[in-house]
Amino acid sequence: MTARIHVHATFTVDAPIPLFIVAVEVIDGRVSAGMYVKIPFNPSFGMTVRILSTAVVRNDFGIELLGLVLNCDGDPEARMFIDALNIGDEIWDVGITGSD
Repeated sequence: MTARIHVHATFTVDAPIPLFIVAVEVIDGRVSAGMYVKIPFNPSFGMTVRILSTAVVRNDFGIELLGLVLNCDGDPEARMFIDALNIGDEIWDVGITGSD
């Protein structure tokens, strides 16, 4: 594990390419493009997704968060599944290894 993040909000976009956007607070460590977030579905099952880019974002209350753009181009069913989970208020790990 390279970093831990607190996920505040998530959403997907379809155009121009399918992307999964995550607004996070970095709890510890460093997060950058090219790393992988580990999205847990339950204690023993999850998936990794590569971070394509990062940008500073602000929530509705003006709090500065880190926006992560995640690669979801390869599997539309996985993107729809992740989006349906309505992920928020979770802790994720970030590492340098994984697969899209």
